[in-house]
Amino acid sequence: MEGLESVSEYWFHNYYRVLVIDSSSEYVVSVDVYRRGWLWSVDEESCLSDREYCLVYHRVDPAVLSDKLGDLASLVRRVEIVGVKARGRVEAVNVRYFLSRDRVLKYSDIEKLFYISWDLVGARLEAEELD
Repeated sequence: MEGLESVSEYWFHNYYRVLVIDSSSEYVVSVDVYRRGWLWSVDEESCLSDREYCLVYHRVDPAVLSDKLGDLASLVRRVEIVGVKARGRVEAVNVRYFLSRDRVLKYSDIEKLFYISWDLVGARLEAEELD
C-alpha cells in the first residue's frame, strides 16, 4: 500500500477483533473468526520451509455475498478467508475484505462485515461470547 495508513481496532463480544486499515488506495477490513477445520479450496498457501506451518487462503467471489453486503457490495473488491495449517490440521481464523474508498466506512458497516464473516465461515458465536 502506498501513502500513509491508519489502523483502527474494534472489539465485538469481548474476544473478536476487527482491524480496519485505511490507506490512500483502499480499506482493508480484517475480521477475527474461528472455525475448526477448512471447508474451502486452497487458492494460495504460504508456508515455512518445513511446510508444517502454513497460512492458507481461499478467495470468495464478492458477488456471492452481494445480498448480505447490501450497500457495501459496490465497494468490495476482494474477499478472502484465511486459515492456519499446523501439523496437518487447518482452522479458519480470519476473513479479509478489500474495499474501495468511494465513501467513508461507518461503524455499522464494520459491524455488518463482522457478522457476515461468521456466516461466511459457517460458525456461530457461542452464547458466552455474546455477553
